[in-house]
Amino acid sequence: MAYKFTEKTNNIQQQTVYAVYMIVGSYFHKSICRAKALETSLLLYYREMPGKRQEILEDRVIAYAGRELKGLLPILSEMNCEVSIRHGKENFYLEFETGFESVSVVVNRQGKYHIQVSGKAAA
Repeated sequence: MAYKFTEKTNNIQQQTVYAVYMIVGSYFHKSICRAKALETSLLLYYREMPGKRQEILEDRVIAYAGRELKGLLPILSEMNCEVSIRHGKENFYLEFETGFESVSVVVNRQGKYHIQVSGKAAA
């Protein structure tokens, strides 16, 4: 999936994926994306959003992720992670993997997302 410079579309799914990637990744000490080209493409979609819409989306993601990861934030802040982003038929799948814990996020076409934790901290 490449960013299309000639086609102006409002793609909430890609914009949401980037916001989730940026915010959840910031909870870790360091995060590195495996798919640099896809990361750049998603960033371009995100930057097309008006500033106010970016703020609203970021606030929603921060509130939701904060609730879902509440007890894990001190643990995650000390860990490095590798982020993989995959695009399936309908959804985007983000995996934040530390080797011990894994935070998974699924973003559907409407921009709705779900966060799930697996590993030692999830138990």
